[in-house]
Amino acid sequence: MVQKTTTPEILLVAPNSFAERDIPELKSRGGAFSIPSVGILCVATYLKKEGYDVAVLDADKELLTEEETVAKIQELMPNGGFVGWAGWITTIDKTARIAAKLKSKSSKYRQFLGGPHPSAVPIRTMEKYGDIFSYEVVGEGELVTPILIKNWDNQEFLKKVPGIVFKDNKGKLHYLKDTVRGYTRLLLGNKPSSKVDWPTHADRIEDINKLPIPEYELLGDLTRYHLSEFTPQKGEFQLAMLTSRGCPNACFFCDQEVSGHMWRGLTPKRIIEHMEYLRRLGVVDFYLTDDLYLVSLDVVEETARRILKNKNLKGCIWTAITRANLVVRAAKHTVTYQGSKMNLLELIYKAGCRQLHIAPETGNEELRYQAIGKRISNQTIEDATEAMAKAGIEVKLLNMVGLPGETPKQTLETLKYIQKLEKKGAVYAMISICTPLPNTQLAILIEQGILKWTGNLDDWSSMTLWNAAGVFTTDINGKKADNTPLDILYACRGKHRLGKLVTKKDYERGETLEQKIKIVEKMVDDYYSKKQKKSAI
Repeated sequence: MVQKTTTPEILLVAPNSFAERDIPELKSRGGAFSIPSVGILCVATYLKKEGYDVAVLDADKELLTEEETVAKIQELMPNGGFVGWAGWITTIDKTARIAAKLKSKSSKYRQFLGGPHPSAVPIRTMEKYGDIFSYEVVGEGELVTPILIKNWDNQEFLKKVPGIVFKDNKGKLHYLKDTVRGYTRLLLGNKPSSKVDWPTHADRIEDINKLPIPEYELLGDLTRYHLSEFTPQKGEFQLAMLTSRGCPNACFFCDQEVSGHMWRGLTPKRIIEHMEYLRRLGVVDFYLTDDLYLVSLDVVEETARRILKNKNLKGCIWTAITRANLVVRAAKHTVTYQGSKMNLLELIYKAGCRQLHIAPETGNEELRYQAIGKRISNQTIEDATEAMAKAGIEVKLLNMVGLPGETPKQTLETLKYIQKLEKKGAVYAMISICTPLPNTQLAILIEQGILKWTGNLDDWSSMTLWNAAGVFTTDINGKKADNTPLDILYACRGKHRLGKLVTKKDYERGETLEQKIKIVEKMVDDYYSKKQKKSAI
């Protein structure tokens, strides 16, 4: 459970992401796939550095129900204290319910909210939940959270602090306004008619090397983390770590409100210190949860060389998330190691990289460019897949169906494209349903009335990326489109170890990717056949 030596002043909580009804079964299995909240860990470690007594409760790893989470907080902090909640879109409504239950038990708990969701939609979140959470942290939390804790009762001061939003007892929201950010949101929606008030984000540490290494001991038993059925298992546990923050790209479906678009990386020396620390805790399998890996080839190369020289990291392996164009660039980057010439992908394989994730999203190049703003060609994706496979690195593909303007034929095209990439060396593929998450460009276009979608942008609980929260009925420019119907989108979802699915139930169904394609092909044929008959009447 949670490690602590005294009653903490501050408790940071990662809520359970699983449905309440599933928790008993997951407990009976001995656990579930879960990933530690490195963001919470970074804030907790920084607070410790500032002299606060801090604890972390990962209700996801512990598989705690809502009531169990409340009870655990009361056990850890019997006399009350500051409770900070991590807010993700998939858990925000549940988080608010748990926090409300805790508030009803006692007024001793001073609760605040941070994380990706309140950073993306700070005003709507605080309007909805400002009676539960006293404050909301917008953006990265390290620098602003100690200021919030120190000045909790001084709201006149906190009104002027970047990254703090709160609702007063009359229901009025207070925050330092960022009119530039508000105006940018209007430009994204193609309607720069007036300025919009928007909360200023918390100050960021531009040189993240100045941050302390996250103190993973705060998470308790690390062996209970199991990140994915798609990790290259060696019998040891895998753990997440960050080597950079930020992504310079601007895909229409992605929100970068926490870490921003400026890429900030650790130095190779600092990365090695981080890995050595985790290795002392027993970790041999590292999952780099950076927004984007392979941005700085010099950093990647120097880090790989340091790993290869480091006896403490011998036998360690790692996984990272990147883009196809960066993979191709790395494949063209020639290095010399022990007298032999090779490309950078081959060098990082020698240093332990066993899997890289790239995201074609769709098999249709025009859709990728126009509907989601990801200007990467099919040829680049294929070249990247072949280059990784040639270097010995497993390729995991991340895909979406149901993009704005996507027809049933184009949906099928995505499945067939995955099959094509399998022949070029891809090993895994995930297929989810495109969802316009709050404050992404897709959501802004919906708010502006340009893009049409059948869902509700304020129905946050429905936005799981697995179940469809709605379907698009126009293309990205608002033109009525023959978008893929819901039943076909659901038939496409899957987590594939290419050749066959991973879970036991999927094995029993025998639903390989090839079989799935046949199922969807028939559904698409039936769709067009019915449409043709209808038009003939």
